[in-house]
Amino acid sequence: PTNVHMLQAWAVMENKHGDAEAARSLFARGFDLDPENPYICQAWGILEQRLGNRERARKLFEACVSLRPQTEVCVAWAVMEAREGNTDKARELFRQGLAAADQQSVGMNGDGKSGVLRNWAEMEERLGELPRARELLGKALKLNPNAETHVALAKLELRRGAENRASELMRVAAALPDASASVFNSWATLQLARGQLDDAILTCQEGLRRHVRDPSILQTMGNVEMNRRNTTSARAFLEQSILARPTAPAYVAWALLERREGHTDRARELFEQALRADPLHGAAYNAYGTMEARDGNIEEARDVYDRGLRKGLTSSSLLQGYGQLELRYGRNVQRARELFRLGVQQTRDDTCFVWHSWGMLELADRRPLAARRVLDEALKRYPRNSRILVAAALAYASAVPGVMSELDQARALFKRGVAADPTHAHAWQAWGVFELRQGKVNAARALFRRGLRMCPSHGALWQAWAVLECGTCHFARSRSLFERGLQCCPNHVYLFQAWACMEVRCSNIDKARELLDKALEIDPNHGPTWTAYGLLEFRFGLLQDARRLYLTGLERAPNHAPLYRTFAQSEARVGNFRRARELFEAGLAAEPHNAALYHAMAEFEGMLGNVDALAELKLRASKYFGPDNAEPILAGEGDDMLETLFRSDSEVTEAEGNLPETPMERALRESAEMVR
Repeated sequence: PTNVHMLQAWAVMENKHGDAEAARSLFARGFDLDPENPYICQAWGILEQRLGNRERARKLFEACVSLRPQTEVCVAWAVMEAREGNTDKARELFRQGLAAADQQSVGMNGDGKSGVLRNWAEMEERLGELPRARELLGKALKLNPNAETHVALAKLELRRGAENRASELMRVAAALPDASASVFNSWATLQLARGQLDDAILTCQEGLRRHVRDPSILQTMGNVEMNRRNTTSARAFLEQSILARPTAPAYVAWALLERREGHTDRARELFEQALRADPLHGAAYNAYGTMEARDGNIEEARDVYDRGLRKGLTSSSLLQGYGQLELRYGRNVQRARELFRLGVQQTRDDTCFVWHSWGMLELADRRPLAARRVLDEALKRYPRNSRILVAAALAYASAVPGVMSELDQARALFKRGVAADPTHAHAWQAWGVFELRQGKVNAARALFRRGLRMCPSHGALWQAWAVLECGTCHFARSRSLFERGLQCCPNHVYLFQAWACMEVRCSNIDKARELLDKALEIDPNHGPTWTAYGLLEFRFGLLQDARRLYLTGLERAPNHAPLYRTFAQSEARVGNFRRARELFEAGLAAEPHNAALYHAMAEFEGMLGNVDALAELKLRASKYFGPDNAEPILAGEGDDMLETLFRSDSEVTEAEGNLPETPMERALRESAEMVR
């Protein structure tokens, strides 16, 4: 009963299984026995912080440090203060941790000051202070050139866009005698992101040679095989990982594999096993909830997230996921707002992405003043976070009746965003689009050019600049930019698609077909390309070819709502109303939460004067969006702004409207206007 280490381990176990009260009681017993014990103070303080009791956590950390500064406690306290926005206090505590490491025989993570410096560098990186983070990691390497510090520096270099440097650091880390399994996992994951699948397999094999049957490496092998479309092999590796040690991440990876293969019930079973293995694994709740939501099971998805909250899991990632569910599928903006507000209070976690989502929610809800307040508050905690700076710039650029845009402030924030992270390609892209909308074509062109100098492999930037030139009728220049972009990003599907749209404007229909064929060779499951190709053939080719493309697209991308919409509208235009209605119905069965599809079908039924069908559509929309939102959804009001929240960075922002044109629709319209 007086063994402090046993009490601490027991408390951690109880907390892991969701019993926070039992954990707190056990920590208190251990603290009473040994108030200077750093492990008790650190773990108990982190527990209180996660439960939202930040003052209690601060008092625990302070009590321990006042008796005898301990490296672990100083670092835990510093991390909490950093997440609260108290960066000066955090830096002071990191310095105390360094001093304490000099006095301790064994430092944090087994390498004393080097471990403190890594944690400090992580804080600076999250604040956007990349040069400072790099300096701290350099000091850590000089003190102890171990594998963990090499990996930390590699990840920082990767964020700066220095992929080759990051890969070299990973290679050095893996060759060191202290290289853990996580080193090989990190290196294989980097290779996977770069499309080096065979190299990733070799890295995992070397990791397994050094760490025989390590479950995390076996899981990574499964992920690589998933990307190679070797389903049987991927399943075998994931099963081996679970047999070696049943972990929630391995169950989640396997569930996602089964989901991809269309085995939803099996995926659901695996998600349940993941939650039994670790009831506090936030990623499992997010992946499980997202699967249910995409299948139209909104209440079941909510229940998944509520189960996590009932277990005491109030992580920022869980609340972020729940908020996105309410926003994207439930269309419950107020509930999403409440969840984001709760998420930013979880200061044990990194909350910058929750602040960003909350600010963008307010912007999409046409409340720019609220968006500015949220993002200004976020900047107090993350003053050099490029993503938040860009979001704040968009908020100040926005205007609604009664609220004017502040263009100078927006421009200043864009400037700070690219200064904080010159390799943040989307910051250059967003700033360029902003200037273009102010009529400053040359300024936009200069920003795209500068962004590509910093980020030459970012396809969306090449696309943005090429589309600008196309929009100003500089077709030869646009074509040259598409060609150069594809030399740098040969597998960027959206570049092929956008180039095809440009060629349609120039009436080069055969060239457009060639480009769309190449896009589909790269990604045969890309719904937007099948949609564009079908529409192209509908306008310039044979109806039977268009139908063949639409049908093949639906086989490849059965959940792509715009494909159903475009196919249905094409059939309606040739008078095949029964087939059009069948396609709308099939689309709503596949994507029951897609507001644009409801609106398109409502327009179709309205054109035919089908009052009964409109009433039935309204009832169905009420099920997914609530009775108050059903009528506006059918009318197409307020839909597209919310959709822009989740538009991929790879897609150039299109003009807003009740149902915005796809790039191919616009190209076809402009082509027809040029002919006239």
